[in-house]
Amino acid sequence: MSAFSQISINLEQLSQNIARLQEEAATMPAIAEVRQVDGAQTEPAQDQFRGELAQIASMLAQRTLMVRKYVERNAEAFQNAAIDLQETDGADSLAARQADAFVQAIVATPPSSAPTAPAAPTAQPGAGSPAW
Repeated sequence: MSAFSQISINLEQLSQNIARLQEEAATMPAIAEVRQVDGAQTEPAQDQFRGELAQIASMLAQRTLMVRKYVERNAEAFQNAAIDLQETDGADSLAARQADAFVQAIVATPPSSAPTAPAAPTAQPGAGSPAW
């Protein structure tokens, strides 16, 4: 017997995890907040550093947006999968119960008496062999 005889999932826990993913995605900072770079820029070195920092912040903002969208898409996919699993599980359970009821009905039906051989055909006058 296989060690994996049943695969199950706690759909309530999955729903909680999906909600947490969606909450975390919503708390990620907006692109404008990530791109914002403040600081002195009166000296050439400061200005250069601030410019490089602004470029890095802009790239980080794009990555943040990608991560947010990725998390949102996956949370939605998990939610859809959970819904499909619930629907499929219910349909499969119903089909299994119906099949079991059918088998139980057949097993519970008492066997009929032993089958009899069909009656021999009767000859009709004038058909078949000639009359002597």
